[in-house]
Amino acid sequence: MADSFVSRFGCYTIIRDTTRAALTLTGRFAPRTGSRCHRPGRQRGAVGQRELLSTRLWPGWPRYAIVGPIKRPGAPCLSCPDRSSMPCGRPWNQGRADLMAVAPGRAHSLLSGDAHDREAGPAVANPELVARVAAAERDCMSDWLQAMAGLPGNPFGITIAPFGHATALVCRTIPAQVFNRVLGLTVDDRDRIPEIVDFYARNGASPVFDLDPYLVPPYWIAPNVFPNLVRAGFHHGAFHQILYGVPSDVVASLPTGIEVRRVEAEDADAFCWVYDQVWGGSGAVRVLLDHPRFRCYLASVDGSPAALGILHVASGVGSMANGLTIPAFRNRGCQTALLRRRVTDASKSGCDLLASQCMPGGSSQNNQLRVGLHIAGSKAWWVTAT
Repeated sequence: MADSFVSRFGCYTIIRDTTRAALTLTGRFAPRTGSRCHRPGRQRGAVGQRELLSTRLWPGWPRYAIVGPIKRPGAPCLSCPDRSSMPCGRPWNQGRADLMAVAPGRAHSLLSGDAHDREAGPAVANPELVARVAAAERDCMSDWLQAMAGLPGNPFGITIAPFGHATALVCRTIPAQVFNRVLGLTVDDRDRIPEIVDFYARNGASPVFDLDPYLVPPYWIAPNVFPNLVRAGFHHGAFHQILYGVPSDVVASLPTGIEVRRVEAEDADAFCWVYDQVWGGSGAVRVLLDHPRFRCYLASVDGSPAALGILHVASGVGSMANGLTIPAFRNRGCQTALLRRRVTDASKSGCDLLASQCMPGGSSQNNQLRVGLHIAGSKAWWVTAT
């Protein structure tokens, strides 16, 4: 199978060997000098050596994958829709190869992108993009807790309250940090920290201040929130990664024996059973099964329920949450399969951005990076001494 396309490295032809799960990449690139690309009629330099590259595909990777040549210092970008011109003038990242997934008919960059690459991958993280990611997480958690609060008698003790730019989430009967966070705190809200602490005390819960590095300035810039948090008895307790990506309509193959399906009425008990095996208290997720903004997914291994994942869709953002696997079925590819399904379904739902979170350095982070998400930064969780 062969496919030709134009990428930032020039014009390539890809030949995929489906029997060995490998591919061969042939193409050309023109090393040039100077900082500007060439326009029609101003051709400078000649096409350089012919490149031949090969790489292995790992399980579940999209239809094609390529590793491009490493940028030579000072060489300009070679993305060239019309191979008679070099319109952009943007340099490559120095000393790094670019990893790309290619759907038929277009290239999709997984490592970098900007306005130049609007169809080739996500924009570089900036305050505006991260604000959408943060809003998606806030909306996902608010919708989730409001669904729990809608049960007769509010059995989970849910309370949600705004404090300036911040949103305080309380789940009195589940002391998990994720359900008891203060999201979106800014330096303008610093004087309301005692009020927020009193709010949690009245509701029988302990807050986690989830500090966004794009909203909270570093400690040497005044005014700041850190002195106020220290005076209230809080200290830094953990980091939490901010991840973002672009939905894709490329359907990846699943590992042998794994099936992923969206949860229907007949799957509800199995979905809740999986949650009970890991966290317990599945009533917290059963409320999402009929919620219009949530899509729930169940992964099975050889027919046995093994893992679950949740997708929240709102304002053009697909927020991925609560991926978990029963211990006996871990390291089988369930979470990667669930992530890929949600990436695809977010695209089908009209989303142009993906949002997710995880603790740094673990298997969840590795899985999310493997399917093409990026780390936009690390949030700081500030907690009390108790």
